[in-house]
Parts: sequence; C-alpha cells; structure tokens
Amino acid sequence: MGLPNYITHYFEADYGPFLNICDLSHEEAENLVRRERGAQTAFNRFAMGSEFIRWRREADDLLIRSYSEKFGHPPEGRPYFALLGSFDKTLTMFREGRKIEIDTSVLSEGELTFMYPDHAHLITFYGSAAFLPTSAWLGESNVLGAAFHDH
Repeated sequence: MGLPNYITHYFEADYGPFLNICDLSHEEAENLVRRERGAQTAFNRFAMGSEFIRWRREADDLLIRSYSEKFGHPPEGRPYFALLGSFDKTLTMFREGRKIEIDTSVLSEGELTFMYPDHAHLITFYGSAAFLPTSAWLGESNVLGAAFHDH
C-alpha cells in the first residue's frame, strides 16, 4: 500500500474553502474568535481566545520561513492546510464541515509541503520563544498534514 495520491482540504461550510485565518486583520481575527469561541465541536481552538491567533500566526510565519529555506524563495501567500489522503474525523472539528479532495498530480513541487502532525512543532524547531502554547491545547494527531499554496 503506497501513499495516497490526493490531499483533502477541510473547511467550515459558513466560511468556505481556501482561507487562512492569519490573513485576517487583528480586528477581523478577534471578531472570528468571539463568534466561534463557543462552537460545539470536538476540539475548538477558538475557545483559547486571542492566544490561539497569536500562536497560529507565529507557527504560520515559521512555516513560511521553512518553505523559503527549502525552496530558496518565499511562497506567494500563506499556506492552506490539508491532509494527505483523508481523515474524516477531522470533520468533527467543524460545526458544519466540508471537504475538497485535490489530486496531488495537479500541484507543482513548490505548491505542496508536508509536515507531521502539525506545523506547531516549528516553534520548537526554530527555538522561538515569542509564544509557546501549553501542551494542554496542542492536541494529538496521527495523520500527515500538508500545506499548499494556490498559484
């Protein structure tokens, strides 16, 4: 059995696919946290409040740094997140989850970068002390994640 030849992008039906919360302004992000803080989902990171947005931006910035080091140039934009293959339990992280499957053959080498299990580990890898989230809310995962950049 080989690796799957597709990635699955999961998203909240109310907001749509191919969005990154780190692209939001500070005010927009705070409004999103207020709206989603009480969402009844299996693992609601918005319940952590503004701390989650700070951590997520730090981790995304480090993922962009890692991409730049690997490919010799920064990506065209912030990453979108997906899983290699599928892991439908991910849908429980959303109130009304949706998914899109993308064949990896349509993506160029620079559009797809894998990490395991999440990009949170980059904070430790780069020795960043700007913000270290507590292990109580990092969660556990056993799936291979992917970041991809839409060109």
